[in-house]
Amino acid sequence: MVVHPATEAQCPVAGQTYVLGDPKGPTNLSPGDRLIDGEQGASISCSVLGTGPYTFSGAIRATTAQGELVDLEMTDGSITGETGSVTLSVATPQLASRFRSTAGGCAVTVLGENIKPGSVWASVACPTITDPSTPGATCSVGPVSTFVFENCDGS
Repeated sequence: MVVHPATEAQCPVAGQTYVLGDPKGPTNLSPGDRLIDGEQGASISCSVLGTGPYTFSGAIRATTAQGELVDLEMTDGSITGETGSVTLSVATPQLASRFRSTAGGCAVTVLGENIKPGSVWASVACPTITDPSTPGATCSVGPVSTFVFENCDGS
């Protein structure tokens, strides 16, 4: 996940890439190494439902190889064909609080047709995430941040 300032905005992160994987995170070309719920302190939950259109949600709380705790939540996700939207919230040590997108404010693109009940490999981009408690604190996620959810609830 890449967090950086939104255009002409105040963001506590000048530009930071957070890699969650063991040790390599996913990219547009590779699903990366897997983090497994309960191992290495990771907490992961996810759901990918439907057969097209799909609905999905997921949460990852894990530490990067640099020791930074990242708490990422995606809710109310929907995908039709290869594209969709999701609501995203993220907390990192550099952000110092939880930043959120608007409802459905992040674009999702499925990679390599990798979506089915119980799993999705996709990229997400959020033009704006804000800290509701700090006026003017605005960042963005992307332009391409990749995630893989597998072995999710798919029924």
